[in-house]
Amino acid sequence: MQIRIIFPLVLLLSAALSWWFVTSLDFTALEEPENDTRKPDYFMHGVRTVVMDKKGKPKQELYANFLAHYKKENRTELTQPNLTVHRADGSVWTVTAETGTIYDEMQEILLQGSVLIEQEKSNVTIKAQDITIYPQTHTAETNNAVTIVSSESTVQAKGMHADFKQLRLRLDAKVKGTYVQ
Repeated sequence: MQIRIIFPLVLLLSAALSWWFVTSLDFTALEEPENDTRKPDYFMHGVRTVVMDKKGKPKQELYANFLAHYKKENRTELTQPNLTVHRADGSVWTVTAETGTIYDEMQEILLQGSVLIEQEKSNVTIKAQDITIYPQTHTAETNNAVTIVSSESTVQAKGMHADFKQLRLRLDAKVKGTYVQ
């Protein structure tokens, strides 16, 4: 008889304690924290990514000493980025910078500090400060001073727009050059 009374009391007491425990918990600590734009949602050291073409050959390679992603702003910060682009004609373009910022899932890449763009096949080097690259259109631009060096010439200008798909280069102002035969 006592078991019939004790068992429901223990069950009732357990239910009451469980209810009290659940209602006293602070679930705000479990909620996703506010995105602090100063803190990345993830970061990596020694990053290497390779994008392949349809035939399984490298199309683009990105190396960086450090990468930090900021979800709220949809941007990625890079330290010492090195981007290599393999073109269909077999030429390879290499772009290096001190720092870089990728916006909107690779729609725009801002390379900051001393930027160097090199193309091995034609032995062309482009030097500038702060260049913006648009990977979808294969273009790049800057409003800063630019120096372009090849085996035959050296050209300096203020401002540049490069179309890597069409292999065209527009220099905006103060263009000076020397040609060596």
